[in-house]
Amino acid sequence: MTLLLTTICRIVIQFEDFKNPFPSLAKYANMYTCFNDDIQGTGSVILAGVINAVKKTGISPRDQRLVFMGAGSAGVGVAQQIMEFFKKDGGLSEEEARKLFYLVDTKVTRLFKTVLYHAY
Repeated sequence: MTLLLTTICRIVIQFEDFKNPFPSLAKYANMYTCFNDDIQGTGSVILAGVINAVKKTGISPRDQRLVFMGAGSAGVGVAQQIMEFFKKDGGLSEEEARKLFYLVDTKVTRLFKTVLYHAY
């Protein structure tokens, strides 16, 4: 990472197709301009839709329930971004917000507590 910055000025680093990009993002986010498209790119587009849906319906974040079919980095990243919105806009605690999310893996196992707690 250091070599990239010393060789190429003003670089944005994209972590693409990492099996688990969360550790790299956590490690480098405050040192380098970096992102993961599956987590942050997809997440920001879906979050925009959720924000507008909450505004249009008038249904508080507290009264929403979200089910994610897939608990990979994209699903977890999207869930994290929406959860942060629910905490800020809905005034929910971390624990209250987590209870609104259901992440389901390919074996139809409810994973949300494990995935959201250990994604970092």
